[in-house]
Amino acid sequence: MRLSSFRFPFSCPVAKYPSHYRGLGKLMIVNRKTKRIYHRKIEDLTNFFKKGDVCVLNDSHLLHAHLKGHKRGADTPIDIFLLRELFPESLTWDSTTYPARKIRYDNMVFLGPKKELIGYIERNTESKGRIIRFKKDFSLEEFHSILVKIGKPIIPKALGRKVESIDKERLQSVFSCPRKRGSISPTAGGLHISRYTLKKLEYQGVDLPKITLHTSLNYFSNVSAEDIAKYTPCSEYSFISEDTADRVNRAKKANKRVCAIGLPVLRALEGSKTASYLLKATGNGIPWSDFFFYPPHDFFIANALLTSFFPPEGSSVSLVMQYAFAGCYDLMRNVYKKAEEEGRYESHIYGSALLII
Repeated sequence: MRLSSFRFPFSCPVAKYPSHYRGLGKLMIVNRKTKRIYHRKIEDLTNFFKKGDVCVLNDSHLLHAHLKGHKRGADTPIDIFLLRELFPESLTWDSTTYPARKIRYDNMVFLGPKKELIGYIERNTESKGRIIRFKKDFSLEEFHSILVKIGKPIIPKALGRKVESIDKERLQSVFSCPRKRGSISPTAGGLHISRYTLKKLEYQGVDLPKITLHTSLNYFSNVSAEDIAKYTPCSEYSFISEDTADRVNRAKKANKRVCAIGLPVLRALEGSKTASYLLKATGNGIPWSDFFFYPPHDFFIANALLTSFFPPEGSSVSLVMQYAFAGCYDLMRNVYKKAEEEGRYESHIYGSALLII
C-alpha cells in the first residue's frame, strides 16, 4: 500500500491543551462489522464493556527526556532528546541532539542549569543520533530523580507550543507505574482514562491487565517510505507477563472483548502471538520489537481499540495502524469525514477519543 493513500485534508483542530478534567470530551464509536458510527462522550466509554471483557493497559512511565545544556568549552545552548535506555548499569542512552552538527564523537556535554548531569558522546549512530554515556556519580534512582528535576517531557510538534507545567501531569496515564520508567511519548489512548473510569470498569467486572511498553517517538512521526511495506519503526521495549497473557487468553477463549488501550498496546499484543493465535508472554526472550502492521492485516489478539484522532501530516504511522485495525479503508476515511462534519472533534493526544469495536 502507498503512503499517498493516507494524505488527505483534515480540518479538525489539534487540541493544544488537555480538558479541565481527565476523561471529559467527545468519543466516537466505530463498529467494524456494521460500519455504523456513534457520537458519544468519553464518560460513556464504560457502556461498551461487560463483565469478563478485558482492557489491556500500558503501565510504562513517561520520561522527562528533553534536556538542555551546553558543550564543554562552548556557551552555545544544546538540546539532548533521550530516546531509549541501552545499558542501565552504565547510564548509556540512544539520543538525538540539536543542533546535531555541534555535537560530535568524544564531546563532553553539561546538562541542567547547575550542570547536574555530565555526558560523554561515545559514538554517532546510523540514524544520525548520538550514543551518550552519563558520568555515574549516583545511583539509577538518583539519575531518574535528576531527569525529573532538570528535564521536560517531549510533546508533539503539532501542538505548536512549548512544554508547560500541566503537561508533566496530564501526559502521564493514571495507571502508569513510576518504577517502570522508559516511555518517550505518551500512549494517547490511555490519556482518555480517568481514575473514575478505571473504578467503574472494575465495578462492572472488566479485567484490567497491564503490559510494559516503553514507547518511542514512532507514533507522532511519519512513515518514511512511500511503499509502507518497506518502513521499519524504531524498536521498543515490550514486556508481557505470564499473568497478563493468561488473563487475555482466557477472555479470548470465552469470546469476550479484548480492547487495546492505545496503539502501542495493540502493536505489542499483535507482535507477541503464538502459532495458535494466543497471546505469548515475553518470558526469557528479548523484550525488544520493531513489529509494525499496515493494511491489510489480520488481528488475532485484540478485537477493540481505544485511540485518538491523528492529523495525516506528522502522524502517518499512527494513522496507518488505525486503518489496518479498522480493516476497511473507506470506513476509516468516513470516520475522519464524520469528525469534520460534526465540528466538535479535536485531534492528537489531548483531543477526542476514538473507540473501534
